[in-house]
Amino acid sequence: EILYYYRSKFGNRAWKKGLLRTVSGTLDHTVREQLKGLAAPTLLITAAEDRVCDPNTAEEAARELPNGFFRKIERCG
Repeated sequence: EILYYYRSKFGNRAWKKGLLRTVSGTLDHTVREQLKGLAAPTLLITAAEDRVCDPNTAEEAARELPNGFFRKIERCG
């Protein structure tokens, strides 16, 4: 259902611009230092072709977690 939702919204230029503006606003935001304090098992998931969160950075961050796990979805962005 979520794919249907996004496909239906991407036809709306104003909605698409708003989404891209929101995503762009997060590019300088990071929570990496806060992740180190997580005690609970934590799974970081990224896409191999992700342009917002670099997959290599996500993998490095998962290694820094006390109880972290990492999975990368191939052929996905």
